[in-house]
Amino acid sequence: MGKIRREKIASLIQSAIALYLEENKDGLGIDGLVFVDQVFVPADLKSAEVWVSFNPLDDSQRKFELLGKGINRLQSYLFKQMAMKRVPRISLQLSDPERQYKLEKIFDTLESHDHEGDTDSGDSQSGE
Repeated sequence: MGKIRREKIASLIQSAIALYLEENKDGLGIDGLVFVDQVFVPADLKSAEVWVSFNPLDDSQRKFELLGKGINRLQSYLFKQMAMKRVPRISLQLSDPERQYKLEKIFDTLESHDHEGDTDSGDSQSGE
């Protein structure tokens, strides 16, 4: 149940931040598109690591710094939008497309190993 809850919270955070950025990117001084690539929420639900990228890619670092300056407004927006006692603290990370691809491959591998472990444990229990 904990993993499903974390995934749901991550999804809600991702949607809320994407909406916020769409509505406020001009006020933040960011041109072009901003993507919320992934959100990672640990088991304690106290924080959330938000990976963002920009299109066009040129000047991504400057755009990321502008977004970082508005983190307090973003956090306040999340407090208002999410119906939770504790909204996770947001930390922003700049996505690198190549790194993102590598991370997705790693997570896919880990997920497939988790599912294999579930099958193995089920087989060993049925044999007892």
